[in-house]
Amino acid sequence: WLPFCLWALHRYIRLPRTATLLACAACFALQAATASYLAYFALVPLVIVAIAEWLRTRVPVATVIRDAVPAIVLVLAVMLPIARGYIEVRAQQGLKRTGGDIVAMSADVGDYVSAPPALKLWSGIGSGRGEHELFLGAMAMGLALLALVVRGREYAVVTYAVVLVVAFLLSLGPQ
Repeated sequence: WLPFCLWALHRYIRLPRTATLLACAACFALQAATASYLAYFALVPLVIVAIAEWLRTRVPVATVIRDAVPAIVLVLAVMLPIARGYIEVRAQQGLKRTGGDIVAMSADVGDYVSAPPALKLWSGIGSGRGEHELFLGAMAMGLALLALVVRGREYAVVTYAVVLVVAFLLSLGPQ
């Protein structure tokens, strides 16, 4: 849902309409409802893109606030019942993550060059650490590098490069 969410956000900045921001909010709610941790992951590019696009276009703040209120209400209406259930189950089951858990589960730089064994071409670079095998693939990395080389001065390329760097740094967790 994240690509659709970002598409709607870009479209909203170009042509500020409440319906477009509601589409962005609906896609975010679907992303978050798919798996709660995806809500956190989606916030990084959404916040960075929203700030970058607003700085570039300067949509009036009053317009953004007017359009954001129904979008926020939509997200809250979808997510509050889910969050309430999650909090209840977490309390009942005694589920809690410690600081040590967060450090242990955070990525390290080597995880980004580690592929799962199911990938036939890249299986030799796997670490055997399951969810820590974060290799994106040569095609994705090559296309990202090509975008930086060929179109590196374009606003969208710079914005998404910032998203990449921030997401990467946040994935490393507390050091």
